[in-house]
Parts: sequence; C-alpha cells; structure tokens
Amino acid sequence: MASEVDRLLSQIRSETARELFESRQGLATGIQPIDEAIAEAGRSSTDAALIECVGAPGSGKTHVLWHICAMAAMPQAELGGANRHVLLVDIDGRADLWMLAQHMEGVYGEAMRSVRGGNGGTEEARRATEAAVREALGRVHLFSPDSTSSLIATLALVPKYLAERQIRGRVVLLIDGLGSNYGFERKEATHVRMASKSATPWFRTQQTLVATIQRLHQHTSCLTVATSLLMLPATAAAGGSSQEHARSDGTRQRTVRLENGELFRDHMIPRWLNVVSGSFVLEKTASEPDRSSTAISIAPIDSHSWLTLTDKRLVVRVGDHGLLLDRPRPQE
Repeated sequence: MASEVDRLLSQIRSETARELFESRQGLATGIQPIDEAIAEAGRSSTDAALIECVGAPGSGKTHVLWHICAMAAMPQAELGGANRHVLLVDIDGRADLWMLAQHMEGVYGEAMRSVRGGNGGTEEARRATEAAVREALGRVHLFSPDSTSSLIATLALVPKYLAERQIRGRVVLLIDGLGSNYGFERKEATHVRMASKSATPWFRTQQTLVATIQRLHQHTSCLTVATSLLMLPATAAAGGSSQEHARSDGTRQRTVRLENGELFRDHMIPRWLNVVSGSFVLEKTASEPDRSSTAISIAPIDSHSWLTLTDKRLVVRVGDHGLLLDRPRPQE
C-alpha cells in the first residue's frame, strides 16, 4: 500500500508560481513562421507547442534546430535569449558540439552587434560572447539513442533526469532525426506480424514512440521541436504541394511536394499528425553568389488540407555560423 501511495505522489507535479509563469512565456526563435506557430499554440492550449520540421537530407533541418537551441539557451534576456535548459536528442549520431558552439557564437555575436551597435566587435564584446557560449552549453543536455527503442527509453526517463538534476520550469526539447533508423528497423520487422490486424512490430514501436513524446510534452509543458526526414518517394498526385493519400489499411498518409517537383510520403504514423501543433517544410533553394551562405526556405503546412502555404514561405540564409536572420536595430 505504501509503495502505491509513493507511486501516486511521484506523479504529482509541483512548481512555484514563478516557475509556472516562466514556463508559459513564449520563446522567440527569430524565425517568423515558427514563432507564429508557437504563439498560436500558446493562445489555443495550455500546453506548449510541438513543432515538426520536415525536409530532405541537406535541407537545413539541423541548422534550424541548432538555432532554436542557441536562442533557448542564450543567457542574456536583453539579447533575446530565453535562459532555458535544452534537451537535445540526436538520433542519427551526427551532433557536432564544436559546430553547435560556433553556431551559438554566431547567433550571440550578431545579437550583441544588433543591441550594442558598433560596440559589438570590441574585445570586451568578444569575451562576453565567449562567456555566453560557455554558459549556454552548460544548459544543453545531449542524448544520443541509437535506435527507436532506446529513443523511447530515453524520453521516458527524462522526467527522472530533470528531477535528479533539479531542473524545473524552463525546458526545451529538441529531437533531431526522426526516421533516421527507418530503413533498418522496417527491414528487421518485415518477417514478423502481430495478431492484431496486420500491424508490424515496427508500427507498434512507432505508436509507443508517438505516445511517449506526447506524454513527455504534456508532462513538462515544454516547447518541443522535432526534425523528420523526407526519404520515401511517392507517386505523383494532382494538386498542391502537400496532400493526404489513402494507405492500404484505410488510414490517411501525408505526402509533401517540394518546389523542385520531388514528392515524398511521410514515414510517421497517422497519429503523429494529430499530436503536432505545427508542421514546416524545409528546402534548400540556392547558394549565394559568393558561396559564403546557402538559402533555405521554411514554409508552414496547413494542418487541415496538408497544403504547403507558399504565401507564408520564409527564405533564410545559412552561413558558417548558422542561420543569418535580419534583426531589427534598436531605436536610439
């Protein structure tokens, strides 16, 4: 009986009014369509936003995620930082902390130049930037699960991880590389069938993964951003650049058409589309003439029609130090 009471008590969340207030504050990423989706989720629900960024390999998904990581962990509020702990889950094992640090240095340096004007390039400003990067990296917690099963276990243990380290309130969850293990895990599961209808163990695992992400998102009330790989070719269909198609089992599947005409079908199960509060398609568009940066487009997907909203497309540049965003200069 005592153990059951302890189990029930452990499920009760406790937080101060300040922690509750801070956890409800929006995170400004500087990427307008994503910021709008975060704000919309905050207006329509008590939960934070769960954002999905999909794209083909090399479309800039990880750069966007690192930019959000930098803005979330940035210590100085006057520079637009949120001073939050970031849980960075790297599924495909490509996380480069040196590149992340360079990305942060670029973001913070540009923010400091915008706020301080011509004083942003002084030795004092450079030292302040380095100190900000070191402090921010101390709030980034990296996890590298090498399979969907280990990803599920990692996410399930996050509440315990946060409690042990007394991390409360302001947390951002970033998941990079959903679908990275798709080919291998589907191949491993093809020879096994479940008794219930024709679902494979892979499908059951995906159900568990989506449910685990949803529970964690609701438990922590944290902003969650996940990148997902477009890799499964789809047959041509008439109409817009993103649609729903019928699966053989009667459920609906999203397909996405890129600006270059390539058409992909979603590898995530249908339930995932009911969990996310905003979806975006990322696509590499062109290289700048001086080859110092690459342009990528970020376009939201309508949650009802699954059409890409090209009129709300944002084109940003990616340079050696991450996303290059136009920041408004402070008024004199």
